[in-house]
Formats: sequence, C-alpha cells, structure tokens
Amino acid sequence: MAPALRTGGYVAALLRLKLRLSWNALGTSVWGALGTVMMLVFGLGGVLAVNVFLVGVAGRGSPADVVTPAVLAGSGVTALWLIVPVFFSDRLMDPRRFVSFAVPRSVLVLGLTLAGMLNIGLILTLGWMVGHVLAWRSSAVAVIAAAATVPLALVMLGLLHQAASAAAGAWLAGRRSRDLLSILALCAMVGAYPITQGALAAVTTVVDAADAVAHWLAWTPLGALYAIPADAAAGDWHLAAVRLAIAAAACGAAAAVTRAALISITERSPGTGGSVKHARQGRLGLLGRFPATPAGAVAARQLTYWFKDPRYSAGLVMIPVMVGLGVFMHLQTGEQWMLFALGPFVAWVLGYSASADIAYDHSAFSLHVTTGLDGRADRAGRVAAASIFGVPLCIVVAALPLLVVGTAEQAAVVAALSVGVLLTMLGLAAVFSAGMIYPVPRPGDPPTQVPQGAMGRSMLVMLLSSLIAAVLLVPEIVLAVVWSVTGLTVWAWVLGAFAVLKGVGLLLAGVAVGARVYERTLPEIYQRVVAQ
Repeated sequence: MAPALRTGGYVAALLRLKLRLSWNALGTSVWGALGTVMMLVFGLGGVLAVNVFLVGVAGRGSPADVVTPAVLAGSGVTALWLIVPVFFSDRLMDPRRFVSFAVPRSVLVLGLTLAGMLNIGLILTLGWMVGHVLAWRSSAVAVIAAAATVPLALVMLGLLHQAASAAAGAWLAGRRSRDLLSILALCAMVGAYPITQGALAAVTTVVDAADAVAHWLAWTPLGALYAIPADAAAGDWHLAAVRLAIAAAACGAAAAVTRAALISITERSPGTGGSVKHARQGRLGLLGRFPATPAGAVAARQLTYWFKDPRYSAGLVMIPVMVGLGVFMHLQTGEQWMLFALGPFVAWVLGYSASADIAYDHSAFSLHVTTGLDGRADRAGRVAAASIFGVPLCIVVAALPLLVVGTAEQAAVVAALSVGVLLTMLGLAAVFSAGMIYPVPRPGDPPTQVPQGAMGRSMLVMLLSSLIAAVLLVPEIVLAVVWSVTGLTVWAWVLGAFAVLKGVGLLLAGVAVGARVYERTLPEIYQRVVAQ
C-alpha cells in the first residue's frame, strides 16, 4: 500500500499545483480572466449547437441514424484534444520543471496526463458527452453502451492530449519546427474551405460524404468508441469489441509515446543543438539602408521583424493563401464581389497586425525607454515599415484579379481604396498599439502559441478597431454605392482620390495621437510589455 499511497500523493500534488497555477494566472490579469470567460462562453455555445442537433435532430431516429453525426462529432472532439497541444503548449506543467524533484516517471506520466485535462476543454467535452449519450435515447442498450464508453473516452482523450503535448516538447521543440508547424496550421485553417469543397465535389451528396467519412472514422481511434452504441443496439458485440480494442491500442500507444517523450525531455543533455552564426563586420543590414534618424532606426528594425520574425511573417505567408481562397470562391460561385473585397480585406489584416507591434518587442522595448526615444519617432518608424511593403502589396492584390475579370478602371479604384483602408488601419494601430497592450507570443515562440489572457484583450482590440474603421470608412462606402449605381467614371476617381487622401490624413492624425499616448504612458507601457 505504501507505493500506492506515495503515487497517489504525487498525483494529488501535481493536480493541486495545476489548479493553483491556473488560478494564480487568472488572478493576476483581468484580461486573462475575461479571455477565459469568453472562450468558455463561445465554447459552450458551440457545444449547445452540436447537442441540439444530436439530441433534437439525429436523436429522433434509430441508432443507425445517429451513428454518423455521433462519430463525426466524437472524431472532431478527439482530433481537437490531439492537435491543440501541438500548437498551444501548456507552460504551466512543463515536464522540464520537474527534473530536479526526482518524481518517478510512471507517476509523472499519470500526473501530467490528469493535470493536462484540467482546462476549459474538459468542461466543454463533458457537456458534449451529455448530448452524445442522450442522442441514443431511442435504444436503451445504446444509451447504456454510450454511458459506459464515456469514462473510456475521457481516459483516451487525456492520454492522446498528453502524448501530443510531450511529443511536441521533445521532438518539435526546435524553433524552425514549431514555426513551420504553426504556419502550416494557419494555412490549413484558411484553406479548409476549398479542400472541403473539392472533397464534396467528388461525391453525389453531402449525406453520402458524411456517411462514408463516418464509416471510415469508426475504424480509427478518432471515432471507434463513438460507434460502439450502434453496434450494441444491433447486437453486434464482436464488432463492438474490435472497436474497443482499437481505442485500447491507441491508449497504449499514447502512453508509450508520452513515456518516450519524457525520457527525451528529462534525460537528454541540454546542448545548443544548432550552429552559431556570426555577423560580418560592417554589415548593418536594413539599418544601413535607412536614414540615420530615430524614426529610420525604428523602421529598419521593424521591417526586419516583418520578414524574419515568424510572428509577423506568418501573417504575410497567409496573404497568398487568402488570395487563392478568394479566387477559388469566385470560380465556384461566379460572384465578383469576392475579388473586389480581396484588396481591402488584405489591407485590413495588415493594418490590424500592426496593432501589436510594441507587445511583440517584449524586453527589446527597454531600448526605447532607456534611450528616451521620442513618441512621434517610434510611431512614425513603425507605420513607415508596414507601409513600405503594405502599400505595393495591397495594390497588387487588389488590381491583379480585377485586371483579369474586370476593367482597368475598377482595378485602379479598388487599389486606391485598398491603400486608403491600409493607411486608415495603420493610423488606428498607431494609437491602439500604444494604448491597449495585450499578451502576444514571446520572441522565439510559434505564432499560434497564444499566452493566457490574450484572447479577451485581443478580441476587444479587434472589435474596437473594426468598429471605428467601419465608421471612418462610411464615406467610401457611400461613394462606392454611388459609383456602382450611376456607373459614371467621375465617381470612380472621386472615390479613389478621396480614399487615399483621407487615409493619409488619418495616418498622420493616428501617429500624432499615438505619440502623445506613448509619451504620457511610457512607464506603464513598459511594465505591461515585460510582464506578459
């Protein structure tokens, strides 16, 4: 009994530690608590929608009618538990922190697995599982089987989650690997629509595709457990046993991967694992090409960030993907407004990305404080860096598609409108980046690793900046409507000229206001930046 009691004590200590660290993280940041609440609310809304469909729609039929939505929903939940920890690691329970405590490896595997499940995902998963069980209400045997698989599913989800987290920390810890995975994940999310549409084009109906996919998933660890109630209702216990064996094998493999990953993490020598690059004497890079002024230095460094820091460059990589998505949707639907919207949308994305430029500096922002950098120089340098590549990029994205399917007049006007939107958003970013600092990935972290507390404040900044931008762009919208209704060329040129000139004015005003906010709250800005 002594080893069992000792194991239970270790595990209980790890669970208490996770709860205490999570609570302390929430208590130190109002925005962190707000972001957690917002994630919980949105997550519960999604769970409610899925459960309404499962219980209210699919649950009215026989078990054979329920199996497809149940397997698809269960596979989606399992995939989230498996994929999310690869890109959004839990720093609170990093295995490296327990190396000096000599915790037995088997105990560490068990404790970290259970601690890893103590998150919002567990609450949402339990809520979905209630709907999953109720969806089989047409058969008492199916309901009992579904309820019996719930604890097995939780065990499997916990093991898969920890295996993915530990594997990412052990074998994908290199910066290049994490950055590549993050960028691929962002591209996959944006490209999910054309991929899905292409897959659906290969089948007769959506229902046929869903049935085929669910049938395949039911033979994988993702969906095997969730098809067992249908097998039980049909009396096919041999098939149910096979699916149970598939899930058990997945649990065993996950435990083995976790153990191997923890060995790699806790027993390998630190090492540098990479080569050291030495800068050539006299080569200043972009710093040698910009004016030798404070604003020029800020612009040079910021432009370097845009192209070499994955937190910035991931957004640039996404632009060709978004353009391809817009062109694909145009080819699928024949609607030209998608091509007209490409330029302004890309301009909005680039402008909003600049709203976190100070937060991305992290400890490097101390240089701005210790050197007494003027607020106007800081604001002007940052917006200049984004404008250098942003303006030509928006012109190309806006004009090229319309030159193919539209007219030169349309391409020129939409390009000018896109430049105006970019300048307007950069003017807003010059104010928001100094006045509303929110947590962002730290230097060296992958772009998708969102710190705790970032969700609430980043969503608030996005909402406020979007609403203000929408109000500021009302004159352009009115002129665009007049142009489209009348078809007169004069209104096209009025729209283009007005958008650019107003964008320049709002950019200058944003730099001036942002400079005053920067200089008035510089100590508070620095404290918020280094504390995130």
